[in-house]
Amino acid sequence: AAPRTLAVGPDAARLIALLCGTPQDGAESPLTSIDLGDDFTFTYCVPPVVGGLRGRAHEVGILEHDAQAMVDGIGRAVLIEGEAGIGKSAVLATLPGLCNRFRLTLETWRCLPPDGQPLSPARGYLTNVADGTTVDASFLAERIIAAGDDLAQVIGLDDAHWLPPDSISGLFDAATAAAAKGRLVVITARPVVSASVGGIRGGRQLRLGRLERRALEALVDGVAESPLRREAKAAICDRAAGVPLFAEQLVRAVNGGGSLPLQPPLPVLSLLVARLDGLHLDRRLLRLIADRAGVRRLDALQEGWPGTTEEFTAAVRAATAAGLLRRTEKPEPTVATGHPMIQSILGYVMTPGQFLGGRP
Repeated sequence: AAPRTLAVGPDAARLIALLCGTPQDGAESPLTSIDLGDDFTFTYCVPPVVGGLRGRAHEVGILEHDAQAMVDGIGRAVLIEGEAGIGKSAVLATLPGLCNRFRLTLETWRCLPPDGQPLSPARGYLTNVADGTTVDASFLAERIIAAGDDLAQVIGLDDAHWLPPDSISGLFDAATAAAAKGRLVVITARPVVSASVGGIRGGRQLRLGRLERRALEALVDGVAESPLRREAKAAICDRAAGVPLFAEQLVRAVNGGGSLPLQPPLPVLSLLVARLDGLHLDRRLLRLIADRAGVRRLDALQEGWPGTTEEFTAAVRAATAAGLLRRTEKPEPTVATGHPMIQSILGYVMTPGQFLGGRP
């Protein structure tokens, strides 16, 4: 598609024509080009939180305490960290209810991922969840620091890990300044952020871990449309390995008629492939990881590496920082994929003839 145009197939073109109520020229052609215009923007639609808060009572309670403190004019900067799908956005989504309860004003911003809005991460843009307004992260940081009358009492910043490091550092400094002026700023990001730019000075850090088995089973029961067989529930929990998003999508696959053994559901497959591509990891390492599941000795993995030792070390370091790999040093250096679902998806996308993000 040319800039500011959208290329769609005949089925999508007919659907657009139906929704718009007007005939769409070329709706029967193999590929239709639709002019989006200069004022086109992506809209972030907040999905309903079904099971993402299972096992997060402690973290939600901390945010509730901080919101209560806001009533007395005590500010706080909070960084919520965790791997993809662990429930960071779900915890952040409790802010509207808390703000309504304590009569606080709220504004929430989100950095759209590369697969949702390619320019947002590269240029440091954030999108207002309520009205779709897009601003530069530096502009928002200055506005937060100024803490004028137009700034809400509570500010939520979701998925900060997609921003450039300089933008993240600026927002962290702004959060510290706003907290000193009695504002509550809550930021979600993956652990790679604090590992690269550090945490928020004087702020609170909440690290979301994987759910315990009991909480995961409760989540599965809550999402399932009808009671699941014991072996089906066990298979879903084993495959999800403590990640709420994976458990929820696996249950939805069963609700939709899927059967065991469960393959990665299409929403999870599409999401992780797009996000994986956005990490720009070394494809040579991804192929080695996809070749065999389980824990691998680091020196054994390096035996199949086609490049230099320095390139291998850098590739492993980047994949570990991104959460794709889990590394241990004792009793000997080993690596394994961070989650069994990621291993399945790597096996799918890195097989001969498959492409990841348009690049072999």
